[in-house]
Amino acid sequence: GGTDDRMNVKIDKGMTKEIMIDGVPVLFRADASIPRLYRIHFGRDVFADMGELIKQVAPNKNVEDFGEMNTEALENIAYIMAYHADRENTADNIEDWLAQFGIMSLVKVLPQILELWGINTQSTSDVKKKKDPLTEK
Repeated sequence: GGTDDRMNVKIDKGMTKEIMIDGVPVLFRADASIPRLYRIHFGRDVFADMGELIKQVAPNKNVEDFGEMNTEALENIAYIMAYHADRENTADNIEDWLAQFGIMSLVKVLPQILELWGINTQSTSDVKKKKDPLTEK
């Protein structure tokens, strides 16, 4: 018989990505249900926490400078994204989940986690300097 394409339909516009953390492949998912899951789980606004996180990883900062960053928001966001991507293989509480990684391991993959949200942490100053031929009069 022929193949049934209906099974391959993407249900939502979310993104799932596998990121290696300390040699462990971890699935992360970002989609429209994350803010709700985050609020239910942590009683916090994911966008406010994400905003704080982005300020801490402003362009031109090196991962080495992240030592002073507040990692709680990062841990919470990463956990919810992992839990949402793969509930069966994600611990039911965040402490158990975090225990499998080194302390700074999540910080090292933060740019990839933000990228999954569609947030580009690279400096855009070089891009802005170039003139856009389409907008020039």
